[in-house]
Amino acid sequence: MYLRSIVAAAALAVLAAPAVAVPILDETDERDTGVQAALGGFALNFDGYGGAGTVVGVDVRLDAVLDGSTSVTLSNGNVGAQNASGTVSTNFSFSSAVDLPANPAQLSGTTPIFSVPGGGRSATRTISAGDSETTNLSFTGADIAQFLTPFTVSVSASSTLAVSGPAGVSGSFADFLRAVVRVEYLIDDMSPGGDVPLPASAIALASGLAGIGLMRRRRQRRAA
Repeated sequence: MYLRSIVAAAALAVLAAPAVAVPILDETDERDTGVQAALGGFALNFDGYGGAGTVVGVDVRLDAVLDGSTSVTLSNGNVGAQNASGTVSTNFSFSSAVDLPANPAQLSGTTPIFSVPGGGRSATRTISAGDSETTNLSFTGADIAQFLTPFTVSVSASSTLAVSGPAGVSGSFADFLRAVVRVEYLIDDMSPGGDVPLPASAIALASGLAGIGLMRRRRQRRAA
């Protein structure tokens, strides 16, 4: 009888304890520039948060991509053919009224070494492989408010070409770029629409009570 009272009191204490809120993903807003021949102030417009929960965190992902279709054209002013290559380097910039890093990505891509015919002629190659970089940001507290209403992220990029080869070889390039901005809104799981979680301690207690009940039935059977 005494043990039963203790167990009952413990059960009431556990069930009365508040559940611990865990942030859950409620809404995602993603904008993509697509592959562009140039990024000069490309505007990505976001709607802000449209849900009904209490936002407790905002996660932002910035993806910058130098596409593998970026090409380099080298011209050779020498008499004979020359071997050379070109490297395209690109700096991405994300500017906005919200707090984002100005230059989150510095990318580069290099062509294979190839033969450029002489006499002022030229040859073109694409870079060996594209390059990409991801920046992940998290915002909490007072920093959340800036993402709740509509905002715009302006994406721009500047690229340069470095030629590796003998004197007399020069070049130009056509770079193809892409940027993706993803915003995730995390809400308190106790907000409207969120499922109220059962405390883990309550689950453990239920398992324990079941075990005590089983032991008691076994003892009664033996006594009989």
